[in-house]
Amino acid sequence: MMEAVEFGTARRANFDPADPIYGKTGTCTDSAQPGVHLGWFGSFNEIGSKKLAVVVLLTGGRGISGPIASGIAGNIYHNLTQANYFGANQAAQAVMPASFVSTPDSVRQ
Repeated sequence: MMEAVEFGTARRANFDPADPIYGKTGTCTDSAQPGVHLGWFGSFNEIGSKKLAVVVLLTGGRGISGPIASGIAGNIYHNLTQANYFGANQAAQAVMPASFVSTPDSVRQ
């Protein structure tokens, strides 16, 4: 799962050897709704005693894919790292508000 992030379809999660993310992407169409695509990325990260799972599911048109979902998950991990979630600062353990997670313009279309 780490190789998908380091070399494969989940590269947008931005692999960092000091803060590894393990994950898997997926892309499919919704047979009940023609033209609707689903892109997902399921992932986890473990540093010391901190464990975190992040799953991103996107729905939309042709531009939606698993690699795009991995980029959004990468932003979540990055923002949590910046807030010292994985560090020793116990005050930073609160869940990040949605405003800390940006959605790329290409996903909003």
